[in-house]
Amino acid sequence: MRKSYIREKKILCGEEYLAVGVYPVTDQEHRQRGRKCKESDRGQKARNKAASLRRQMRKTLANFDKNGFWLTGTYQDEYAPECYEDCVRDVKNYKRRAIRAIMRRFGVDKRRIRLKLYACRNGDNGRDHLHGFAQVQGLDAAQRRELRGMLGGPLRGALCWRTYGGSGSPGPGSTSPWGPWT
Repeated sequence: MRKSYIREKKILCGEEYLAVGVYPVTDQEHRQRGRKCKESDRGQKARNKAASLRRQMRKTLANFDKNGFWLTGTYQDEYAPECYEDCVRDVKNYKRRAIRAIMRRFGVDKRRIRLKLYACRNGDNGRDHLHGFAQVQGLDAAQRRELRGMLGGPLRGALCWRTYGGSGSPGPGSTSPWGPWT
């Protein structure tokens, strides 16, 4: 006889949001854990992916509020990386450089800067790009607008990303927090 179980999980995300998840558990999952013998079925893979996305959403809701903003960057064709690992390296370098530039420009402590950036690829042979959230605690509205424009500027020393979500980028011949525009 096949049994089915229902599990409920409640997670407090910050002060204003409570995530509640109700999901089915098979008899195999309900038993003691053992060594994995076979690959997960398609339904379980879908549930695992949905759970992963929910964890990312809860982390974002707990750490960012209305003063943060969404950031998306795509490579220009001439600067597109050869492989996904190069894109991940570029995103890590961008995060490090952005934090340093924000600390220098606004004079804030590193603990007040919240950047959640990650590299993405559309499909197996898709285009590499960047998604993320940015927020600096303690900035007024004018400084937040300046921060948005600053993060919308060029990355990696040369203009290699088209960044959306910022309020604009400097034009050729001008300078930005990342160095001269080339």
